[in-house]
Amino acid sequence: MRSLFALAFGLLVAAGAAQAGSPCEDKPLKTADLEKSLDLALATRQALDQSGADVVLLARAGQDLGEYRLEWSHLGLAYKESSARAWLRGHGYQPSLLQIPAAKRLAAGVSRANIAFDDQPMGERMQGHIQTTTADSVFTWAASTGLASANVRITPGPSSRPTSLP
Repeated sequence: MRSLFALAFGLLVAAGAAQAGSPCEDKPLKTADLEKSLDLALATRQALDQSGADVVLLARAGQDLGEYRLEWSHLGLAYKESSARAWLRGHGYQPSLLQIPAAKRLAAGVSRANIAFDDQPMGERMQGHIQTTTADSVFTWAASTGLASANVRITPGPSSRPTSLP
């Protein structure tokens, strides 16, 4: 299999656009937001096609998770030949271990419909140990295994050109 091509993209959205972690609201989509999304989708597809990779990692920073030493809040995998989840497990991937205090977990679970921790083992959860798949942990794993060949950041805009990341 060709080497894994890690593609990170920062999605810069206009004010008023949906942000990760925010509650879902029923409001009309603005034309400018749709245009930015479509421009980014096109730039991303072009970068994927140019990569020639069989498996691609996609990430975006929808909210600031720097407090947990994480850069990316969302992760996706695109693949041509295999199941991404099984592929990751078969290649030794380990999820991130986050330390999240009980008060913060409780507040998050009460204030956000899309945040829950009840899928974690009770003993680990009570100690504040939360294991989860993050874009950061997948990128770190891909680099450590030698499967990542390049990191590229794609931002929307008239000159949507990929730039290499360190």
